[in-house]
Amino acid sequence: MLKIISLMNQLKKIQKIFSVFHDGTIQNWKGNLEKLHIEVSCQYLAEIIDTSFDCFYIELQKIDKLELFTVIDNKIDNEINEPKIIQNIKAIFNNEIDIFHAKIVENYVEINCWQINEQENYVANNLLLSCNNIKVFNQNKIEISIEKLFEISDYYWAKF
Repeated sequence: MLKIISLMNQLKKIQKIFSVFHDGTIQNWKGNLEKLHIEVSCQYLAEIIDTSFDCFYIELQKIDKLELFTVIDNKIDNEINEPKIIQNIKAIFNNEIDIFHAKIVENYVEINCWQINEQENYVANNLLLSCNNIKVFNQNKIEISIEKLFEISDYYWAKF
């Protein structure tokens, strides 16, 4: 039971972090399934920390699930095609991924996103993720707490 609670808490943390970065873009990556670093461009939040900042870094540790759902971009007859699942890290992050929102589905987080890959002739709309730990860093690679990230987001959205 404790393991299930821990998993749910971790999934909530992943979901909340990626939801904060909606309208952000995953631009760069390095690493593997043990430790993956991704750069998320989200200038409107980053510049609240420092006006020269335009991104954050996310560290994902011990990834259990990493899949990108794609469909063939059929511009000729607009047929609906069965989704293809990409699990190779290099293929997943080969092109930028725009982040829209995230939700928990079963034992992973579904990140609604958008990626166009003209070379492979597909578009992607969901990134599935589960990992044992997630950390967020500012552009200077100084770790920031999830609470601080929420404060930054709340500060930004309170202006509207």
